[in-house]
Amino acid sequence: MNFEQQPKNIWLSELMYYDIDVENGTAIIHIAPKGDLNLGEVIKSIRTGFKKLAKQVKEDERIKEVQATSWIVASNPGLLERFGFTVEGIIDEKMKAEHFSDEKRPVAYAHISREELLKNILP
Repeated sequence: MNFEQQPKNIWLSELMYYDIDVENGTAIIHIAPKGDLNLGEVIKSIRTGFKKLAKQVKEDERIKEVQATSWIVASNPGLLERFGFTVEGIIDEKMKAEHFSDEKRPVAYAHISREELLKNILP
């Protein structure tokens, strides 16, 4: 399947999926609500997701960056920093109003380059 034909919400694990912004060459990751998983299962699911994401990024050189914007980034910045992401901090109110209008918690933005993702995740 080529880059332009990939469906939205490409699942990587039980909790983690991504979609692609073809125009900007970015993969945007999402973590779904954990449901009834315990902390160990959540961490395992996220690790599995990042390994699959790195393999997919390696196969498609048009993905230049991976991004995450969420209340999870704001409340647990160390989660993504462990995988090599740079957490930029809380998004501005305009962006929050446009994209996260229902979210009452702070929302933060993080990113990692293709090269750093592959270096940090793949052996």
